[in-house]
Amino acid sequence: MPQGGERGLPVEEVQAFFVEAARVLPESLDEETTLSRLAHLVVEHLADYCIVDVLDEEGRPRHAVTAVSERLPHLRERVKRLSDFAPRLESGSPLARVLTTGEPILAEEMTPEYLDALALSAEHRAILEAIGPRAGAIVPLVARGRMLGAISFGTVQRR
Repeated sequence: MPQGGERGLPVEEVQAFFVEAARVLPESLDEETTLSRLAHLVVEHLADYCIVDVLDEEGRPRHAVTAVSERLPHLRERVKRLSDFAPRLESGSPLARVLTTGEPILAEEMTPEYLDALALSAEHRAILEAIGPRAGAIVPLVARGRMLGAISFGTVQRR
């Protein structure tokens, strides 16, 4: 989420994201290609990193795609390692809440308590901390009234 003053993203940046998404998303029928394009668009226009989780045939979430800003190559491996921690609906985590309620979550500040809620284990918590998230959001992916998964994205603290 590029800084756009105190009120959030510049309107032009959000508009550019939606214009580009509308152009490239219908280009492929392959799910992974489409999700990868979506994650990269989010990183290009709105965030420093993005993770897309999808629900499998049994309704279990799995990490499908990750993307990290080219400006932050040191984060690539850390964000990718998050895939080692399969999300669980029964965890009560913010991701689980989005997947079960369909309601997005915005974290204007990633507090230690919020990271604790996201973490599935001590190791997972350490990776989240190493990424250094500043703010983020988890948004449901819904098509034709059916929950497909969620997109999690955020900005990091500049060190």
